[in-house]
Amino acid sequence: MTSLPTTMAAVVVTGHGGLEKLEYRTDITITLGDRLTSRRGSLAVDT
Repeated sequence: MTSLPTTMAAVVVTGHGGLEKLEYRTDITITLGDRLTSRRGSLAVDT
């Protein structure tokens, strides 16, 4: 059995606003019981 990683990369939303509120981080800690999902795309709707 392979061991799970302890950190992951993620795009974090730091507040309300535009793209300036998105922050790419590679130091997000994974704890036991966290559910991990993988997304290859996203959609933003501006009305």
